[in-house]
Amino acid sequence: MTKILLVAVQILLLAHLAWGQTAPTPLGHGYEFTNNGKVPGAEFPQMYVKSSPETGHLEGTKSLQEAAHSNSRYLSRIAAENIFAVGNLEISGEQLKKAAEIVGKFAGSGRTEVLKPLACFQINGEDGRGNVHFTGYFTPRLEAREKPDNTFRYPIYGMPKGRQTPARKGIDHQNALAGQGLELAYTSSLLDNFFLSVQGSGILDFGNGKTKQIGYAGANGHPYRSVGKMLVSNGSIPADKISLRTIREWFAANPEQLIPTLSNNPSYTFFKWRPNAITGAAGVPLVAMHSIAVDKSCIPYGACLLAEIPVLNANGVLTGHQWHILFAHDTGGAIRGPGHIDLYHGQGRAAGDKAGDLHHYGRLWLMLPK
Repeated sequence: MTKILLVAVQILLLAHLAWGQTAPTPLGHGYEFTNNGKVPGAEFPQMYVKSSPETGHLEGTKSLQEAAHSNSRYLSRIAAENIFAVGNLEISGEQLKKAAEIVGKFAGSGRTEVLKPLACFQINGEDGRGNVHFTGYFTPRLEAREKPDNTFRYPIYGMPKGRQTPARKGIDHQNALAGQGLELAYTSSLLDNFFLSVQGSGILDFGNGKTKQIGYAGANGHPYRSVGKMLVSNGSIPADKISLRTIREWFAANPEQLIPTLSNNPSYTFFKWRPNAITGAAGVPLVAMHSIAVDKSCIPYGACLLAEIPVLNANGVLTGHQWHILFAHDTGGAIRGPGHIDLYHGQGRAAGDKAGDLHHYGRLWLMLPK
């Protein structure tokens, strides 16, 4: 979905809903609130510091095997002699391939001793002290129709050609693109269309057994302004409660605010039809809870990462952390610097609710051969 997904524009769920595009700095992505997952620590001298984390339980699971396989598919296209300069490290394609091979063996066996040939390099995170901002994204599934009617009346547009496009208000509320044959489909919810644009890809269900996938085709070039951040700044939703779910609930209670609030974000995403496989910017299928979107200037595609992931309860409250292995398969315009990653949660509304709740902190280690 080439988070490209927005690569551009990213589009990342709450990564973008709540934080929007950010500068390439390790500071300032997230919110400060009690129990956000941060831990105290000394300031890192460099982006990556070699360390020996005391990991908890790690499992070799079917989904990990699937993600490792996707990762190997990507790395099979990378030359062994390629060098990736990330922070204070220079990483070869051969090192990425070797790390992936070792992780793949662990995924199949579940024996942690298989990972011993790997060294861990902790990334300095958002605050320069190792705290990485974790957000979530997902693949929306929207009911749609090929022709408009009284219910399905909100168009999803393809990319206009050869002209500068208007801001969101002109497109959504002044019909600035009407009559140009750009309508791919119609949905019943302007807010769902907006959430779709934040994710950058989705699945349209036409209600007759037919589904089609759409993905990011481009943007109108106007600046991205975070709707989530607006709602926090004006006191509508507390920082520790911001999520896709609470944003949806707030607009349901304040429907008159939908158009003016969304119009404050002039950025607009356009779509195109895509193959059915849900892929990231690395061109391989995304696997829920293992594929992540990264700033590839800090973490190269194909990298294997050990993570201490925030764990939330059904109310979106942090209850602890869990050790996990992740893979850099995607990117996004709102993912900037070493302090922020976006964790793919899968398809549909339930995945979206869980992804939208995640705006907490954990830790992240790049794994490389010793």
